[in-house]
Amino acid sequence: MRAGLDSINVRNRNGQPFTVGEVQPYVRFFDDHGTANDRLLAHYLLGLAYYDHGEAPMALQCYQDAADCADTLSADCDYAQLARVYGQMATVFYYQGLYREQLNFERLSVKYAWEGNDTLLALGNNEMEGFSYARLGMTDSAMIIIDSVANVFRALGYNKDAAITLGGNISLLIDMGNYNKAKEYMNIYEAQS
Repeated sequence: MRAGLDSINVRNRNGQPFTVGEVQPYVRFFDDHGTANDRLLAHYLLGLAYYDHGEAPMALQCYQDAADCADTLSADCDYAQLARVYGQMATVFYYQGLYREQLNFERLSVKYAWEGNDTLLALGNNEMEGFSYARLGMTDSAMIIIDSVANVFRALGYNKDAAITLGGNISLLIDMGNYNKAKEYMNIYEAQS
């Protein structure tokens, strides 16, 4: 059963579709026989299957079930997987236009990504917080977060990612009438992304 669950997880990471029916047997099995990390992964994959089939409410329930399975007091807790669960929940809320709810789950995702030593996931989800602030009309907060994420990317040597991230501030700067800074960011974006 473990090999089957891993196979579906590989399909997910490769962008290959899978169905609810393919994942449900693994959820049932690991709910009775698996570790906390097994249950976390199985429920997460079930949530992805529901979401891919347009069932956002069922997906959210599965993601919440997955998060509930995580044993954050255990030394072997898969924090990176838990971060992905919260990131998916945030994505559902983002596309529903529920930005405050999305922010709550992005923060959890960032927290657990750092716990799981997944720097790129933490930074990517932190960047999404900036987009939510922008949607909420909190331009200053959005720009601060986006600049901060870009600075961390740059410090880690990910100059292309830093340039792409700064691209998120260009339209905000234009809307504020700060054309010089927008031009500076556009030059960075064009040269390095």
